[in-house]
Amino acid sequence: MTSPVVRVDGLKELRKALREIDRAAPRELRKANKEAVERVIIPRARKRAEETRTNLAGRPTRLGSRGVATIRPQVDQTRAAVVMGGPRAPYAVGHEWGAKRYRQFPPANRQGYILYPTVQEHREEIVRVYDELIGDVINEWFGSGP
Repeated sequence: MTSPVVRVDGLKELRKALREIDRAAPRELRKANKEAVERVIIPRARKRAEETRTNLAGRPTRLGSRGVATIRPQVDQTRAAVVMGGPRAPYAVGHEWGAKRYRQFPPANRQGYILYPTVQEHREEIVRVYDELIGDVINEWFGSGP
């Protein structure tokens, strides 16, 4: 299984260069990270989470509205991630990975059911949107060049 990670070479160096210009400038990277995740992944992951699957007991199961609401971005200046679950929906991870023992969840799946497949399917779009957003930050702070 390949990891659904998109790595950006030079992001830390860009953050450092922006910080040398203005201490507030690196915040623009955080905004770009958040917008990329919110634009591409979050809506599609939430839609996928609402789908009904068959659990180990052979009955239909789904994450539920409370669990779907926990799908959210987690970003900083050098990375973006999508997380789900938490105190209000601790069962959300069971719906992502499935289970071998707990019958209320779908069967165990190393590929995931919600977040990981969404990232895999839209990898090219993530890169395209992120490139656009980072390009906007670079043009804003460094100018569009000669």
